[in-house]
Amino acid sequence: MSSRQFPYSRALITGASAGIGAALARRLAEEGVPHLILVARRQARLDSLAEELRAAHQCQVDCIAADLSTAAGLEKTLAGAQAVDLLVNNAGFASFGRFDRLDPIRERAMIDLNCRAPVALAQGVLPGMVARGSGCVLNIASGQSFGAMPFMST
Repeated sequence: MSSRQFPYSRALITGASAGIGAALARRLAEEGVPHLILVARRQARLDSLAEELRAAHQCQVDCIAADLSTAAGLEKTLAGAQAVDLLVNNAGFASFGRFDRLDPIRERAMIDLNCRAPVALAQGVLPGMVARGSGCVLNIASGQSFGAMPFMST
């Protein structure tokens, strides 16, 4: 654990089952955040990471298996997000291909996950942060979101 005190006590991390989200969960546990809430679609991966973090860092870890591209997934996540003082909006995906050949349902799900979910989650936890006078929202995004690229229209 780091010698400095990390200022957050309850962190919610989306997209936590792999990649950047899992790495951030590991780092936050290492930094001494005592309570992590891991959110992703794959329960088994969440449970595995939770066991790892509990064993290595003696922190509390809750898992929420939810698809944040759906209203039900957002509701389930917000129900478990009380008193969060660090929200990490990390879940997301991209598509690649000719726009006229891309699955429109998947494209809309991508917009829901990448755009609507972070807004809904931030709006869900910010009132508590404001009332407590502290908190942080960290939005993870690809640099690609700032520039055009062929075959990445959505």
